[in-house]
Parts: sequence; C-alpha cells; structure tokens
Amino acid sequence: MTTRPSVKSYLSALLAPNRYKRLSGADDTVLSEIPPPTEGNFTNPSICTLGEYTFRTIREVNYRISPWTGKYVTNGEPLSSRTWITQISPEREKPAFRALHHKDRSKYPMGLEDARVFAWRNELWAVFSAATWEDDFLASKMILARISGDEIIRTIEMPSPHGSRKEKNWAPLIRGDDLYFIYDLNSLEVYRWTGQELELHNEPNEDRDGTDRLSGSSQFVRWGKDGGYIGVTHTSIQRPRRLLGLPSRIYFHRFAYIDASLSKLHLSRPFFFQKRGIEFCAGILVSENSITLTFGSGDCHAREIRLPSTLVSNLLCLDGLKKEHS
Repeated sequence: MTTRPSVKSYLSALLAPNRYKRLSGADDTVLSEIPPPTEGNFTNPSICTLGEYTFRTIREVNYRISPWTGKYVTNGEPLSSRTWITQISPEREKPAFRALHHKDRSKYPMGLEDARVFAWRNELWAVFSAATWEDDFLASKMILARISGDEIIRTIEMPSPHGSRKEKNWAPLIRGDDLYFIYDLNSLEVYRWTGQELELHNEPNEDRDGTDRLSGSSQFVRWGKDGGYIGVTHTSIQRPRRLLGLPSRIYFHRFAYIDASLSKLHLSRPFFFQKRGIEFCAGILVSENSITLTFGSGDCHAREIRLPSTLVSNLLCLDGLKKEHS
C-alpha cells in the first residue's frame, strides 16, 4: 500500500541515515544480479524448491519508469508483462530461462504479473495478479496457477473476499497439506483455499498501530523449530508532486514472522535492500543457516541477496529465534 507523505516526511525517509537498515551493507551478505534471459527490462523474481530442484521466475515488462513523473513509459504499445521460468538441478547447473506459456493469454492481454512460486502437494504453483481495464478503471484480480515445465496448465480466478475490483499482493503460505493466503498483514486477515473458495481462517485483528501500512510481498515459508512462518512485507511511500527528479516511490521492507497458529505477528526493524527507491521482494528461500531473498529494483533489474539466519533473527528481535539460529 502506498502512502503520500508530506515533503518533510518523504525527505526524512529518503535521507535519514540510521532510520532504515541497508541489507546489502551487512556482514556476511551476498548480493548478486540475476542474469536476464534476453535484452529488456526484467524484475520481481521469485524462488522456491520442489524436491531436489530450485525454481526461479522472473517478470519481463515492456515499460520503464520515468524518474521525473514516476509514470510508466512504453514505445506506444499497451502495458504488458510476461513471465520466464528456470529449473536448477541439485548439481547447481543453471539452464536458461524459458518463457512461461499459458493458453489463457488472450483472457489476460496485459499478462500475469509478479509471480510468487511455491510447491504444494508435490506440484509447482504460483499466484499472480492480472490487470484488466474495466471501463476506465484499471482493475486487477488474483490468479492461482499450476505450472508444468514451461506451461501454465491450469488457472483459477480467486474472488475478492470483499468484492474489491483491485486485488494484489496476496502472500501464499503452505500449512500442512493446505494452501493459505495472507490477505492483509495489518489485521492479520488469513484465508484457506478449499479448492473451490476462500474460507476465513480467523477473525481479523484490529489494524496494527502506526501509519505505515503493510502490503505483500513474498511468500511465507516455514522457519524455526516452533513451526512458524517467515516472509517479507513492504511499505511504499509516494513522492510529493513538487519533488520532481527524486525517486517516485520508496519501498521499505520488514521481515514478518507469523506463529504456527497464524494468529500472532512479529515484525522486524525496517530495511531496504540496496538503495532507497523502488524495490519489490517476491521470493524467499530458507536454507539451513541462511535466507535468500529475490527482489526487483526500479522495475528493470532482478537481484537476489543471501543473508545469514542470525541477521534475520536480530532484525526480528525475537529472543527465542535468536537463540535458535545463533
């Protein structure tokens, strides 16, 4: 969710040296570029494992963001996206990305956006958002998709729990054999997908205190011995109109840790990955002693960063998790 602040608060977010932590400057972190499949703008990568294999997706866009207006700029064609996918073997061989095809392309002419890939019941799935014009309103809906090889073989349009015409950034979470979606972290509104409909898992809490509204961003995956789940969320701050030439939006992130019952939420200190501006995290992968995050930068670069688990525990300030990963 994007908030439009005053000039003073925007400049504080942009310039304050100690308010937000830069992850790429922390000890024992490894930042790397994800090579694009071909020429063009690639962003918002995601990652997951299924069996012995690691899967990555990456989003190709046909626009750039104007640094002056913050608007999307194309060569005259309508905005569109397409997704690419690769499968990495246990020997760490890295085959080329392949374009992800789907037979319903004509149904979603702007393409499927911002995949969050995940393994569910020994199959590869992803959740996308799909933007469509409805009269003069740019609507978006959430699409659950089953992937096999380089094809989307099944798509399911998931209805908005509140009848909204614009839905984005639902975070998938696998609990046992069931698929859940974190719909709203501010109130911890969680739904279980029954295969036919969304079923409310718990009564949402009152919205958390503070003005920094949380949205998205990555999947949530198991982390820690107590059976909880970890993911990344973000807050987006929009540039005041009078400050042309500065980043149009600034994204700040937090680790979000949800307990095994999906009823309690802990948030980390805020951070950014590399520089203050547009950064979007769509993937998280937990290993024995580290966590890998995949993120887009400026809607034109795809990157990943590997962090030691102790750094994540320290950012979350949870004593039990600190001891567990120390």
